[in-house]
Amino acid sequence: MVNRDRYWAYFDEAWKRVIERFFPQLLHLFVPNLYFDVDFKRGFSFLDREMEQLSIISLKGAKYVDKLAKVYLKNGAEQWILVHIEVQGYPDKEFSLRMFRYFYRIFDRHGKRVVSLAILTGSEKGTDEGVFEFKAYGSGVEFRYLFFRLMDYDRDRLEEDTNPIAMVVLASQERERARQKGARFNAKRYLIRRLYERG
Repeated sequence: MVNRDRYWAYFDEAWKRVIERFFPQLLHLFVPNLYFDVDFKRGFSFLDREMEQLSIISLKGAKYVDKLAKVYLKNGAEQWILVHIEVQGYPDKEFSLRMFRYFYRIFDRHGKRVVSLAILTGSEKGTDEGVFEFKAYGSGVEFRYLFFRLMDYDRDRLEEDTNPIAMVVLASQERERARQKGARFNAKRYLIRRLYERG
């Protein structure tokens, strides 16, 4: 019998590689206004050491992919971007709290502006998506982050999109449908076939 946890575990590493290899394309698909402001001629870098220092111990069984990137905007400003991907896709009551903790830890430690992106591969929906509130008697904080659920993207548009991240989103949708049915899904085979069809 196939160990489902082992079978799906490679998606963690796959997403890390996707982010590292296609970071500009990822921004173009999810945050186009940011993409057009970035000066990619100056390059970009991933702050893995900083991310390790800020890492939050996750609950047993949860699968998260976190990447912290540094880019330069065309106006010369430095911009940090936190990309958080929920690989497992199960509901998590503390998801928005975790996003806020990353945000304030980065700001507290480094004093940098942060664009926070959350990409969910599952289909389950929560009640606090895109916002974290912590208030009492008129005092407190409201934190907002960019929130993208891959299952919400239109399949036909993704099929027509030449952005390689669109293919990754399609593969993620197929993987999630297979998970819901309790079936195995070979994402690599699907991606290779679709990329081959596109030449």
